[in-house]
Amino acid sequence: MKTLYISLAWLLIIIMLWFFVYNFVLNNAINFFSDELNILHESVIKENYNEAKPNIDKIKKRWEETEKIWIYCVNQSEVENIKSSISKIENYIKIENQAMALLEIEEFKKFLSLVKGNESLSLENIF
Repeated sequence: MKTLYISLAWLLIIIMLWFFVYNFVLNNAINFFSDELNILHESVIKENYNEAKPNIDKIKKRWEETEKIWIYCVNQSEVENIKSSISKIENYIKIENQAMALLEIEEFKKFLSLVKGNESLSLENIF
């Protein structure tokens, strides 16, 4: 009976840790990137690349910090996809290619949505 209580306590600790990581690490970063991507999207639609360049620099700087944490709790292929997407967006903004920049911004949003769904605390992800 004692081992049952210890096992349940460990399970509860693991679930609480997962909840903390998801809500305070992943969710905050996903919300930041989503907001910044919306601002970037508007700048690119208006073809205001002078406004878009500092915005993508801000996203890139935040990603460098976020990546150090995400490599421990998110699938590595998703981390690499996001890293690649940021690089592509930056290059498309530099050459002022509106269509490709908008396409890649949407891809980035899709990757964030996948991370949010895959790492959320749900019965599907537990079992």
